[in-house]
Amino acid sequence: MRIVVCVKEVLDPNAVNNYVLAGNLKIAADGRTLDVPAMPRLINAYDEQAMEAALRLRDAGADCRITAVSIGRDLKDPLKHCAALGADEIVAIARRESVDLIVMGSRGLSPVRELLLGSVSEKVIRHAHCAVTVVR
Repeated sequence: MRIVVCVKEVLDPNAVNNYVLAGNLKIAADGRTLDVPAMPRLINAYDEQAMEAALRLRDAGADCRITAVSIGRDLKDPLKHCAALGADEIVAIARRESVDLIVMGSRGLSPVRELLLGSVSEKVIRHAHCAVTVVR
């Protein structure tokens, strides 16, 4: 079996809290993003849990190959983290990969917030050509 875990990099929540408390959190000129070039980034906690769930499947005896996939500009840190956890391969873009299972994290939005913001996991479930496991 081939398992793909989608991971993304986010701002470190503890660093964001510290910036807010110190009054240093600023909005960038585009009005949509934060102007925080030095703020640390790390793998999304839900994606890390999804990677750990895939690793537990392998540890339980499933014959599988775990691939961490991410899309973005600077991918080395989240993908290195997945490799350190035990992923068999890391991939920057997954268009041509043959995949049997997608394991991904979910924020668990309320129904109203999900309606307004949309749900990435819902879209993946609807459009994926293979099985999808959502970890909360």
